[in-house]
Amino acid sequence: RDMLEHLPNSACVLFENNSQIRIVGKHTWVASSKKNRTLLGKVWINLWRIAFIQVIKLRYRPAVTISHLEGPNFANLLTIGGKKKIVFVHNALSYSYSQDSIVSTAKILLAKLLYRHAAQIVGVSPLVCTELKENYSVRSERVIYLPNPIDVRKIRSASLVEYKDRLERLVALDYIICVGSLSVQKNHRLAILVFSILLKQKKIGQNLKLFIVGDGPLRVELIDFARSLGLIVVDWTASGRGGRIDYSANVFFLGFQPSPHRLVKYAKTSWMTSRWEGLPISLLESFAVETPIVVSDCSSSLRLVMKEQEAAGQGGFSSG
Repeated sequence: RDMLEHLPNSACVLFENNSQIRIVGKHTWVASSKKNRTLLGKVWINLWRIAFIQVIKLRYRPAVTISHLEGPNFANLLTIGGKKKIVFVHNALSYSYSQDSIVSTAKILLAKLLYRHAAQIVGVSPLVCTELKENYSVRSERVIYLPNPIDVRKIRSASLVEYKDRLERLVALDYIICVGSLSVQKNHRLAILVFSILLKQKKIGQNLKLFIVGDGPLRVELIDFARSLGLIVVDWTASGRGGRIDYSANVFFLGFQPSPHRLVKYAKTSWMTSRWEGLPISLLESFAVETPIVVSDCSSSLRLVMKEQEAAGQGGFSSG
């Protein structure tokens, strides 16, 4: 969305648009938001997306085509036209696709076959760049290390705008926040476990809450896990706009929020317990609104920033 806003004469193809992204004066298409759990269904949807993008390229003949993440990257590189093709890689592939499965194996194979043909590959962490050069035969001159950019002024401005619904009541509570998809990578299970231990500390008390912002395949599993630890859980999405909310609960699963910046700003601390990361935007947004951060040792980019801050005699990070 930010890239679309800042690039003149640009348009965008989204694989999904569940957050209803619309940019005034910009054209956006949705290639397919349908979900399918079967392997055949996933293959069919992705073939449709490739065909969709090919039609867009042939019709509009862009001078540059930029893509993010493996699915869009593969579609960008498999389709003809679009002249200069630039792909962004946000995570080390050896971590993202370490599972012994057909899908992971296929994605690794496609990356090895296709990424070397990109005009430019942008890695958001030093680890990503090193892996692309050493394991995927991408020439060094084609790889650029570029940390994720964020619009600090815009984020700070958004954090000052009050919510016009029940979210605003949450801002007044004492809470820790986690922002990220409910997936294996983000490891929210660890955050819930650590939070349950914190609640037993006398100095902390029972008034502290854990807000989990995001959606994903592990949503039901994580809710069940929290309840198995004796925590009272609110499923914000299931409650709907008119449903009753128990504000005395311990853990709030808030689902996807298009503008979580105000919630992040007023959190006691922002947690990221990921197993691996490139340079997560949600953490950069926490920096922007000056929320204290606790982060697992999951990113070479974050490690680099920490070393630079330590060398400069600055604080601001807690890692483990």
